[in-house]
Amino acid sequence: MHTSDVAIAWFSRDDYDQIRSLVPDRTWRGTYDDWLDDAEQAIRGLEAKGMHAVKAHIHADTFATWCRLTARAANNAALDDFANNLAGKTAIQTHITLG
Repeated sequence: MHTSDVAIAWFSRDDYDQIRSLVPDRTWRGTYDDWLDDAEQAIRGLEAKGMHAVKAHIHADTFATWCRLTARAANNAALDDFANNLAGKTAIQTHITLG
């Protein structure tokens, strides 16, 4: 990722409740739609500051498996690390694809 890239943990509607239950120490919105509105607003705010949001599409089962394999507790810090790792891979793939 470039210095202006910021990882945003991104969830599907289907995974939202499961990921919320996996990571109870994170501040969550009550509904997926409320979370989505906040996430989209955060992206607009980052872009207004000249930053680029990289969506890290996180699936609950994949995150849970990663936590087990890396001996990490499924908590907010682990979720942020996982999102940063995914976003870095996404940025690299995008750069390679776009040349």
